[in-house]
Amino acid sequence: MQRKEIEKKIIKRFDELSSIFPGEINPNDFRVKKILKFLGKPSDKKILDLGCGKGRFCRKLKDAGFMNIIGAEPSKELIKTARRNNKDIEFIQASATDMPFSDDEFDYLICIEVLGHIPDTEKAVNEMARVLKPGGKLFIIDKNILSLDPLYFIPTFLWKNFLENINKWFYPRNFLFKEKYFFPWKLNKILKRHFLSTKMAFIRYEFKDKNPSLFLKNIFKIHNMISALFYIFFPFLNLFTVWEGRK
Repeated sequence: MQRKEIEKKIIKRFDELSSIFPGEINPNDFRVKKILKFLGKPSDKKILDLGCGKGRFCRKLKDAGFMNIIGAEPSKELIKTARRNNKDIEFIQASATDMPFSDDEFDYLICIEVLGHIPDTEKAVNEMARVLKPGGKLFIIDKNILSLDPLYFIPTFLWKNFLENINKWFYPRNFLFKEKYFFPWKLNKILKRHFLSTKMAFIRYEFKDKNPSLFLKNIFKIHNMISALFYIFFPFLNLFTVWEGRK
């Protein structure tokens, strides 16, 4: 089956399950913190949030003082919610592999947990490079196939395969596409073909207690202390990898 047909079926899946995706994100979320650190001080630089979903990262950037933000999202249901909830931000319905933007249009591009849902990684990265200005910067956060599950400390690929086989994953067991987790150095190699410089780092997922139970609060506190120490020595086993590129 051709790439575009697979993409259409993936987008349809997102449309069907749009209600499960959150429209907001905690300002203390580790991803928000990493994005703000990457962008630096608020400016009028043009920023693209690729695969923006319901616009939750766009919202945080706007509230932080960044004025020139565009969200791009292929799912009509997700972008419908993004537009309804963020009337002061521009959203474009578009695929990561075929963006309706001019060459050299953006100063920054962020792509948070999106590449894993795109069949042709190379084509998506090529498009990212195309729409960035010379000297423009790319910021990606996505899943690491070498990681350990952040809660159970078992190999992520085993846990993922198990859940896929029992139909407890986003894509059904018989679906024509499986969500991709990346070998960090392999994705970095792809980025190097399209960007003048790249760098890679691993970030730890830290559990936040949403339950007022004192017992659970203490359990998560101990868990986070142990995992923080563990990942000092084994950073490549973190669930998330960050990639940065400069065009």
